Amino acid sequence: MCLLIRKIERAKWLQNDITNGAEVSADAITNCLKTKNNSLSVWRIEDDSAVEDAVLAIVSNSQHPDTIYVALLHEREVLASGFQLEAKLGVTRVERLRDTHCDICGLTYGSLGLIARLIVECFQQDRVHTFTSGMIKNLLKKAIEEGELEEGDLEDSMRSKLR
Repeated sequence: MCLLIRKIERAKWLQNDITNGAEVSADAITNCLKTKNNSLSVWRIEDDSAVEDAVLAIVSNSQHPDTIYVALLHEREVLASGFQLEAKLGVTRVERLRDTHCDICGLTYGSLGLIARLIVECFQQDRVHTFTSGMIKNLLKKAIEEGELEEGDLEDSMRSKLR
């Protein structure tokens, strides 16, 4: 079952009791569902055993190894909701992960609400995963050790925190 991974700010989503039917806060929408060209960037993985790959793709461009949260959207639910996916090379420093990126395309004001509903379902179904600073450092160190990432390619501030 393919999954689409989107980094979110957990606190923004939990400003209201969304798991029990409360409205999603505007902060969650404007901060976590920021679009470009009416598209939303996601990382596509084959199943939940590859979540670390998507996280590595995301954090390899980060400046700090801060804790992050990712929502695991079911690709079939996204497609069943009428959305289109378009493969696009991802911006990541891990070469093998660049082609795992895609965009959810053709978004409008109304369809962002549908995406928000899918993310609420991720919270309700325990499909929001936490990656702590330590976990992120370990992911990056492992990628460096395995030759998938050059330490020198990381931002200076990130590199200094890996030592």
